[in-house]
Amino acid sequence: MTAAEHATASTAIARSWLLAAAVGTDRLSAAAAAKPDCLIVDLEDGVPFARKVEAREIAREWLRSNRSWVRISDVTSEQHLLDVDAVRGASGLLGVVLAKAESAQDVLRTARLLPGLPIVPMIESARALTRAVEIADAEPAVRLAFGVGDFRHDTGIADTAVALTHARSQLVVASRAAGLPGPIDGPSAGPDSVRADTRFAAELGMTGKLAVRPSDTAVVNDALTPSADDIAAATATIDRLGEHGERVVSGADMPRLAGAKTLLHRARQFGIPVGD
Repeated sequence: MTAAEHATASTAIARSWLLAAAVGTDRLSAAAAAKPDCLIVDLEDGVPFARKVEAREIAREWLRSNRSWVRISDVTSEQHLLDVDAVRGASGLLGVVLAKAESAQDVLRTARLLPGLPIVPMIESARALTRAVEIADAEPAVRLAFGVGDFRHDTGIADTAVALTHARSQLVVASRAAGLPGPIDGPSAGPDSVRADTRFAAELGMTGKLAVRPSDTAVVNDALTPSADDIAAATATIDRLGEHGERVVSGADMPRLAGAKTLLHRARQFGIPVGD
């Protein structure tokens, strides 16, 4: 299996997506040591303009011996082609996270420059949100990610769970409509809110989360992994309703059964025993 094929297979269930600015190998090594499901070497917002050239050199060197994703600048930026050229052909490049994607053409244009690689488009503006299904439908796209900070800057929406619920739900619906896994939520502002933020996003149907601190990785993974109580409840639901719904008595039972099966399937994907 090639690096790109491995990335496509594993991205569907990846929980923690840790952004690490390419400003030094020590920074990248510390991020990798946190064991995120996906490490993203950041060439975009995490890197000051004055250090862009150095960052590309660091990323290229890192990818010679490490497997990682890379976040590249948006297609309208003068940095886009420079970022692409820096990582094109790197043996460790698993895929790219495309900043500020606003159309399917943005995804397809990037795919032509980096053929065969999976792409995670970031939805970071009102325009992008209104085109989320179109962007998710672009064949190289394997998952959507929510760029909360830039989205708030573009729309003026407050940084509260309630204010951002509609946008998150729209990404969940768009992902489902395009046949993609649940979307990746944006990072939390502070370490104290990571667990609560992740659980809230999960309630909306999001199944991954960006992180900017290595310490957030374990918290995100734990919050997005079915707990023993979750598994017990799902198992009880299936026992009560029957594996194939043979004891279903109302219309509400079928969604409960489907939800229980989905949860147990996700647990199995993470190697958690579910008693069958």
